[in-house]
Amino acid sequence: YAPSAGREALARLLDVPSDRLSGDARPSRAEIVRRVLAREDGILFRLAEDHPLLIYRFGQIAQDRYTEQLAAVDAAPRRAGSARHAGPDARRVLDRLSAKGVRTSLSRALREVLDDLEGRRVAGVVVVSDGRSTGDNAARRLAAAAQMARDRGVPVFTVGVGDPTPPKNIKVVQLRGPGEVRKGSSAAFTAFLTHHHFDGRQVTVELYRSPAGSGQWEKTDSAEAVTLAGGRRDGSPGPIQEVALRAEAGEVGTFLYKAVVEPLPDEMVRDDNAARTTVRVTDQKISVLLVSGDAGWEFQCLRNYLLKQPEHYKVSVWQQNADARFNQEASTGMKRTGLPITRDDLFAYDVAVLYDPRYVPDSVDAQFLGLLKDFVGTHHGGLCYIAGNKFTDRNLAGGGPFDELAGLLPVVLRHDEEAGAAGLPPKTAWPLELTPEGRDHPLMQLGDGAGGADGMSAWASMPGVYRVHPVRRLKTLASVLAVHGDASRRTEDDRREPVIAAQYYGKGRVLYLGCDATWRWGRVRAGEAYRRFWANAMSFLSAGRLEKKRILITTAGEAFDAGEEIRVRVEAYSRDFTPMEGETFTVQMRREDGGGPVAEHALRAARPGVFEGTILADRTGSFELCAECSGQEKDIWVVEDVATRRIEVRPPQAERRQPEADLAALRELAGEAARFLPIHEIDRLAGRVPLGKTTHVRETPHMIWSTVLYLALIGAGLLAEWTVRKLYNLA
Repeated sequence: YAPSAGREALARLLDVPSDRLSGDARPSRAEIVRRVLAREDGILFRLAEDHPLLIYRFGQIAQDRYTEQLAAVDAAPRRAGSARHAGPDARRVLDRLSAKGVRTSLSRALREVLDDLEGRRVAGVVVVSDGRSTGDNAARRLAAAAQMARDRGVPVFTVGVGDPTPPKNIKVVQLRGPGEVRKGSSAAFTAFLTHHHFDGRQVTVELYRSPAGSGQWEKTDSAEAVTLAGGRRDGSPGPIQEVALRAEAGEVGTFLYKAVVEPLPDEMVRDDNAARTTVRVTDQKISVLLVSGDAGWEFQCLRNYLLKQPEHYKVSVWQQNADARFNQEASTGMKRTGLPITRDDLFAYDVAVLYDPRYVPDSVDAQFLGLLKDFVGTHHGGLCYIAGNKFTDRNLAGGGPFDELAGLLPVVLRHDEEAGAAGLPPKTAWPLELTPEGRDHPLMQLGDGAGGADGMSAWASMPGVYRVHPVRRLKTLASVLAVHGDASRRTEDDRREPVIAAQYYGKGRVLYLGCDATWRWGRVRAGEAYRRFWANAMSFLSAGRLEKKRILITTAGEAFDAGEEIRVRVEAYSRDFTPMEGETFTVQMRREDGGGPVAEHALRAARPGVFEGTILADRTGSFELCAECSGQEKDIWVVEDVATRRIEVRPPQAERRQPEADLAALRELAGEAARFLPIHEIDRLAGRVPLGKTTHVRETPHMIWSTVLYLALIGAGLLAEWTVRKLYNLA
């Protein structure tokens, strides 16, 4: 409870200091309810003086039962001069109340009690709750239950316990990171956090790592301070903020990473200050296909960089104007005598780099570009296009056979002539300016920190660029990482002209470089900036490909509540990358520590190559979704072709997502303002519940003068009077 008049009144009712109702030592809501109801002269005793009572608790009592009757007490009025009416043994009964349930349904509780009481005269149903219901359509179901009570003529009284103010809280919503990285590379993570009522406070987000299944967490060197942005005045949480973190991938294996914010002293909910993700570290080399129209400086420097790092890259080089038999260089076993012309041949690579290629039949032609589109869009390949001054303008700015390639790029190019640049030798070297998104993007990190000063210093020292291909417009899903230093260079929609841009195309990634001058970066910091940029580029472009195996198991998230249905999707391809046929595909769910039974679940085919279904999360813990092939299937795929999925099944979190009381729901359930009371005013309830026993007086008038007997009596009286007068000679 936050400081308020209600807290002061409740403290007096409980006979405790006011500050006892806040802080770490505060009583739970269940404890408050037990203490308030169990008072010797409290509301239960007052009601029992005039009413028989039925006391229920509600929660998941059994599979088919949500409520349970705890006690039935006959009415026993207090006698004058006697001791207090004993009433129910409230302490014994209320000790059976607990707050260990995982879901709340006020509507179900009310419906079951009303069904139990059907046919009996009921003075009222009193619901003591914080008003919070979990699950979908809770408000609609509660309104239906309230209508059911009204239809049966049963008044509902509600007593609210808890503070409706959202508690102070910091929540790490998600940690996003690469599914797989290569040993020795730098893995980029993004932590998403939000908060309640901590506007302007500064916290530190730290990154931890643990080998999968070990439970041994160690700090990485990655930590970022962040100032929490202000929330809205209506009490809703602050905006979701992103925090960039980086960590070096060490030894090979599967690791858990978690982003942690240490709880603040006045924070109420402390078990949602961390979020986790799983990363596989592999020593697999990146397979690169480098295609160039000629032997320019950009091509030569990039070729040499890739070939001099055989521990990281396997490279095939295809220089279009070189002799096919003698002048094509490659890593060991990677030399080519022509460009790939089949799916298997091209899909063996992780990244394709095209430097200003020219259209050549049976080489860079429509067939090759069609394969390239499928390689990127469907099979998680990476594509880098470097614009040069010989063929790019002709091939990509005016349509034609390169339309397939133009569709992959994050920008739409325009002709040099339209930009007024044709035939004019550039005389000025313009610097590249990083965009806000570029400063945080892992591809642009040239220093040791995520977006740190060291990386910005490296970019500031880069030599400028002379020739940049003009851009007509940016595509909708593209991210601009760097723009031209000349602010007058604009796109058609008046944006700064992009020079470096990236986008996700289908399941793959595409990088566009509007200039062929990165080779000049080799002069900065003894070539370290150049090497770091291209290492980042290869890691970024190949990341999607690393996650692509022939059998890919995916779920809508990594953490699920127990009892929840997990939707599972499998993409399955045969050895020639054609969609796998079949009516079902069997997925196994096994504990990460190897204990417990292995559950098998058959997914049904949604379309060729795609199987979907649901798995019930009936156990808590860390699990791996995987698949094993039978003898016949080994001709199509083997276990090594499966990209497994790690999931976490935790106790349900619905009760903790919104811990504040929902007093508005209780008012709506009561229907009338007088039927709702906060718990510190609960003693007023006795005067509002209809009396259990009442005395009714009913008068029935009878018109006796209109009867024969009445007329006879009147006649007899008149005759008697006349007789007496005659006998005694009365006047």
